[in-house]
Amino acid sequence: MKYILTVTAFVFLCQLTYAQNINDSNSALQRKYLPVEINKLFIGMKVTQLHKLRPNAVLPTEEFDHNVIEKFKTGNVKEITYQINSDNTTVYEFIVEYRSTAKAIAIAKQMYKATNFASDNFPLRWKFELADGLKLVCYIFKNKICIIDNRESGFSE
Repeated sequence: MKYILTVTAFVFLCQLTYAQNINDSNSALQRKYLPVEINKLFIGMKVTQLHKLRPNAVLPTEEFDHNVIEKFKTGNVKEITYQINSDNTTVYEFIVEYRSTAKAIAIAKQMYKATNFASDNFPLRWKFELADGLKLVCYIFKNKICIIDNRESGFSE
């Protein structure tokens, strides 16, 4: 019996460590593509993790609402929207809204350099394939930098 309890405890600790390592890995891989305001977060994180890290973010109140929103009164950022999947469990997009379009463009160009995935509708758009297979699509829409999991974006390859 003691052996079974020991093995069970060991397996549980291994699973926790593995889950934490996956989260740390995802965060580290994405960090250079995320504005400083969200660089401790990552695409694929659980909504429960998000709420612990960003307690001022307002969780959805309606079943059909899949946005978590955080508003700011000062600084360059006006609002951050965290798009969550349809079962309200994980984040698949960040939308960082700046107070000016010029600021959003300047920050995006500094982080992403020359565009590598532009189109007529989104001339400032980038795509990055990470070591874990995730493809991030980043683009400017008005005064917003949007960073999305390519599987959710609807952008064609």
